[in-house]
Amino acid sequence: MEQAKPQLEGTVSAFGSASDPNCEGITLQQLADIDWDQIDLTEWLAMLATTDNLPSVEDYDLSMDGLVLII
Repeated sequence: MEQAKPQLEGTVSAFGSASDPNCEGITLQQLADIDWDQIDLTEWLAMLATTDNLPSVEDYDLSMDGLVLII
């Protein structure tokens, strides 16, 4: 969320401080407005891998007719 904050400037309230946090979250529209090419998910993906929670393509049934998966 820290990396997305500059992109959401003016549409999201301040996050507050450690002693007085603001945990209101963001809307689906704000989430859609984030330019994910500007977000580095390396740390998050490493945590998923370390805890054995990183899914692989084999974990999903991608054979659904009429749907296209863009990776």
